[in-house]
Amino acid sequence: MPTVSDTVLIVNAPPSVSFDGELSQDSLSDLAPEFTTDDPNSDTVTLSYEWMRNGYLTSFNSSAVPMNNLAPEDTWIVAVTPNDGMDDGDTLYVE
Repeated sequence: MPTVSDTVLIVNAPPSVSFDGELSQDSLSDLAPEFTTDDPNSDTVTLSYEWMRNGYLTSFNSSAVPMNNLAPEDTWIVAVTPNDGMDDGDTLYVE
């Protein structure tokens, strides 16, 4: 009788990030949206941030923009990318 074998490759599942908050903001308080992360492997998830103001990339790379950088009629977009130490998840864009 021939011997039969098979190989199973277990890969890391990428993390995810979601946002379920207000999409409007005044210029009198910090712009600090809160995000929820998930990882199917229960890995610790860290987030990286890129902020755009009125269509231009800024130097902000933290979870908040101080209120002294906000002005009425500005449009801010944040790109948030989750990472579980091995893989990046899909980038989430919030305007």
